[in-house]
Amino acid sequence: MLKRLLLSTVMLVPMSAHADLVSVSPNVTIITPPPPAVIDGNFLYNNNLPNIAIFAERKSVTLTAPLGVDTVQGTTTPPCTTCFIPTGTMVDSYLIEANQWNVITANFSATFDSPVLGIIFADRLDGYPDANFGASDFLGLPGLVYQEANCFQCGYELLPGTPGYTADIAWVTGNTANFHTTFSEPGDMARIIVRDPPPVPGPEVGAGLPGLLGLLGLWWYRRQRDATRLISPQ
Repeated sequence: MLKRLLLSTVMLVPMSAHADLVSVSPNVTIITPPPPAVIDGNFLYNNNLPNIAIFAERKSVTLTAPLGVDTVQGTTTPPCTTCFIPTGTMVDSYLIEANQWNVITANFSATFDSPVLGIIFADRLDGYPDANFGASDFLGLPGLVYQEANCFQCGYELLPGTPGYTADIAWVTGNTANFHTTFSEPGDMARIIVRDPPPVPGPEVGAGLPGLLGLLGLWWYRRQRDATRLISPQ
């Protein structure tokens, strides 16, 4: 009985959760954590890192304004100019870059345990990353200096007529962000916005203490009553 009472002091309370990487394609390296550096088109090359890499940025950020992205699930002709993640959405962010000294074309992907809400990846026709890059830098990791928003050809050259046009593309399928790009120096980068999962129940010892006091009183009363019956004459 006493054991059951003690167990009653353990109750389930919400515990925080984050969207985590489940898998990446074999040509992608997960960096945990990234080295303190300048985030630009040669971030990987300058820091002797693998030529395609991804790292986590900020987690559990609640958006205070709509966040523009270049593609969402079902986008047919990116970059999308009307794709926004709504105010109040809690998100996690990841940055993925492809960068090396010689030209290469690659397909790669990253899969998470929560839906991908959108990807920011597009260059404008003038060859500079679109405004969504700079507008989302508040999701960047502290300790890094973000300069990708002003880096020539540091996004994906997907629009015909863009300097260095290579028909790059990114798209969302459920929990997976997919990429096809031709890159060298500078490299091509993208920011992946993932839904932050809702809190999951977890144990908290002592949370049921108020009820425990009453149950202990009942247990003590019954114990004394039973003891009295055993010694009372029949």
